[in-house]
Amino acid sequence: MTRDAHVKFHAYAEIFPLLEGEEFDQLVADIKAHGLHEPVVVYQDQILDGRNRYRACVAAGVEWRSIPYTGADPLGYVISLNLRRRHLNESQRAIVAAKLATLRQGARTDLSPIGEMSQAQAAELLNVGKRSVERAKIVLNEGTPELVQAVQTGALAVSDAVERIRRGIVTGVAMHPYSERGVDLYETPVPTVRALLAAEPLPLGVVWEPACGPGAIVRVLREAGHRVVASDLIDYGCPDSTGGIDFLEQLSAPEDAETILTNPPFMHADEFVRHALTLVPRVILLLRLAFIETTGRSDILDGGQLARIYVFRNRVPMHRDGWTGPRDSNPMALAWFIWDRHHRGPIELRRISWKADDEEPSGDVGDGLDIPPCLRRAAP
Repeated sequence: MTRDAHVKFHAYAEIFPLLEGEEFDQLVADIKAHGLHEPVVVYQDQILDGRNRYRACVAAGVEWRSIPYTGADPLGYVISLNLRRRHLNESQRAIVAAKLATLRQGARTDLSPIGEMSQAQAAELLNVGKRSVERAKIVLNEGTPELVQAVQTGALAVSDAVERIRRGIVTGVAMHPYSERGVDLYETPVPTVRALLAAEPLPLGVVWEPACGPGAIVRVLREAGHRVVASDLIDYGCPDSTGGIDFLEQLSAPEDAETILTNPPFMHADEFVRHALTLVPRVILLLRLAFIETTGRSDILDGGQLARIYVFRNRVPMHRDGWTGPRDSNPMALAWFIWDRHHRGPIELRRISWKADDEEPSGDVGDGLDIPPCLRRAAP
């Protein structure tokens, strides 16, 4: 008996790991000997509860049967059943909580979150610390499938997995510990912005830079004649900008803003993409090339709205705020990712270069743009 290609697992069911190894073999043996006692539960024509029972039936050659879910809270139903049945350690629960905090309706429904569940809420629901959930998110976003699997099965603690990522054991690129990275400000080299503008003409309308930092991107855009609204969580002194603005809490874009262009804090890059696409039709982010990896970003990478990726042929030196070491050290593999809400089709991959002799311009780059009142709030 083989698995039916038409049988799909619901996204809610997928937040919990599948049984593997000896546990699964025991379930197969039990079903083969005694049959299926508890039917599979189906919701929206997909398996909501009973993935392991279904798989075990297929492996044992036993006919499986299903019943429809008739309740009003399918997500709560899945969480309650799995937490009661299974003995998950803290790292496994942290992975589940991290998945919950980024669970999405689907790529074709404007990427709005289900239930607006925060990491803190997910942590409380799964009875784990928020720091563990933050570590789990790093593993989901930056770890290889094998590393994620090791944490999900309980073979590796989430803290150990993050340490492997940080030391470059998994990715091949070492990282500074998140405890040292603060708000994760890595100033954007000016030549990378100029390389983008040479390859990708920006449309008319206001460009919003919501993580402007000291203003590297803002300066290049304004000198190229673009109207820019600049904001950030912290006031770093960018001309004509507003500090104290948490981008992830904004409910609308500035007036006439059609494009968001920024180098986001990498630890929050996923949220930046998802949230930006709910605010404007065009999103351009400078990200590590490794962003294209992992299954945790399938909704924003495979949803059809990612139009182009401009990969730098030559690696880009980038340093966190306050770095006092050599400026040409720590080169990263970076790319400009461009999402277009109206794009449908495959991703176009292009290669571009930045020029080391393309020095940063000087002078006042304020353009006198009237910043909307919603972005003029004082820092809390």
